[in-house]
Amino acid sequence: MNYVADVVRHPRIPDRDLFVYDTATDALVEVVDTLGTLLYGIAADSQGRIFISQTEARNDKNGKAGTEFELEPVPPAHPAPGTALATPFAIAVSDDDATLVATASASSRIFTVDAGTGAVLGRADVGSGPRGVALEMTAAGAPARAWVLNALENSVSLVDLRNRAAPRVVTTIALHDPTDPELKRGRIAFNNAEASSTETFACASCHPDGHTDQLIWVLDTPLCDVGCDQIQPRLVQDIRGLRGSAPYHWDGTLGDPFGGINTPNITSLVEPNCDLEVPETCTLHVMEAALRTTMCDQTDCETNDEGKPGRLSGVERAAMAKYLLSVPYPPSPERPYTNTMSATAMEGVRLFHFEQQCANCHRLPFWTMTNMGGSGVDVPSWRGANDRWKNAPQNRFFFADLVGGDTRGFPERFGFVNDEDMFQMIVEGSVGFS
Repeated sequence: MNYVADVVRHPRIPDRDLFVYDTATDALVEVVDTLGTLLYGIAADSQGRIFISQTEARNDKNGKAGTEFELEPVPPAHPAPGTALATPFAIAVSDDDATLVATASASSRIFTVDAGTGAVLGRADVGSGPRGVALEMTAAGAPARAWVLNALENSVSLVDLRNRAAPRVVTTIALHDPTDPELKRGRIAFNNAEASSTETFACASCHPDGHTDQLIWVLDTPLCDVGCDQIQPRLVQDIRGLRGSAPYHWDGTLGDPFGGINTPNITSLVEPNCDLEVPETCTLHVMEAALRTTMCDQTDCETNDEGKPGRLSGVERAAMAKYLLSVPYPPSPERPYTNTMSATAMEGVRLFHFEQQCANCHRLPFWTMTNMGGSGVDVPSWRGANDRWKNAPQNRFFFADLVGGDTRGFPERFGFVNDEDMFQMIVEGSVGFS
């Protein structure tokens, strides 16, 4: 039998979340740990209380890999339709310390919270992706109005908060937006929690801003066909830089324009499931698989306007498929303005490709490969590796082993390679711009 490890909260990983500094001396006063998985916003009241908007993955609740998938319902119960507050983002506290005003970015809502009890008081729908909030107060310090930046819609909403239990949108101001309308629609769909049956998480919940949450998840990934008896945990992949680097799935099963072997078919060949000449068909294939599985209630999965399982309309799906191909990596941090690699980085290329044989799996020009012999695993792109500290599908190269419990940290350069020249290749490696 083959066994894989549980997804656990690793006791050796330093979990440092909130840092408190003395502004007069710049001295570190306190470090607070064990907060949520992804931290988005922070506000402080006059009493010195800190409020942080965050999400919590809870994926360690999966239990034994491949045997338990009970992440839902969200405790204590599912929110009623139209009331979910997914991805709490911007947060502010009233001058009287009584009220928190926050945005639920993935639900496109603003909501009020009693700062003393934590009870949600009221909510209101605003524009897509609200990520900023600024308050106006009454003379007594209570919240009067809120200005909300709807980042994805590119608008500003003015919200009346005089009745904390019933926030009311007064007006919404549209801002100039040169974004291609279809890409904008796709970005909104990617960040929309209504893509999930529970309306509590979006595609962007695991791929924030197209990046990766760096978590290992036990989802319904395929078993290999050589005696595996448990579903393999998988690391969330980076959305950025997808164009030109298909297939887009660790197991080689989704968005594969080449065909051949994959994890559940190591000993036999399978046909391509998307068109190499139309890359949107490949990202659409991956996305639709997620919408009908991870994103959908498996006991009652609805269908969209095209009769396909899962939420989001056909128009939204097509737009998201194009949007996913438009998300770039940030520029390489040390790529020269001349767009010519340094001698040190070129030596790294030589070592990486010819001496260390790393390029057997990470081939130029995209530093990726499909149909890896013996496993069928598709190797993801090495581009932008300096921006991630986990890379392997089951996190075999675990940064906790490098940290060793040392809360002071470790040199980032040694998280991927043990050679200075090869790391210079990574930080100069082209991602499309100097």
